[in-house]
Amino acid sequence: MELYKTGLIDLRFAGESHFRLTPNVPYAWQHKDKLVLLPAAKGKKLSVSGLMNPDCQLFSRMFEGLVNPDAAVVVFR
Repeated sequence: MELYKTGLIDLRFAGESHFRLTPNVPYAWQHKDKLVLLPAAKGKKLSVSGLMNPDCQLFSRMFEGLVNPDAAVVVFR
């Protein structure tokens, strides 16, 4: 953090998350004597990756499907 404050490095914190366009609810509450069936479907998967510096400047990208570390490095250059 000290190196960032002095301007010697460009420090970023990384994070990512995944979403599906079609909701998938794998479980639910039910009464003991009544069976509940829930339809489930899988849709396209969206991935969101972001880099944030200590000054809260966010740089983000959205991808369709999964993102491996090599792809994330190329996109944020």
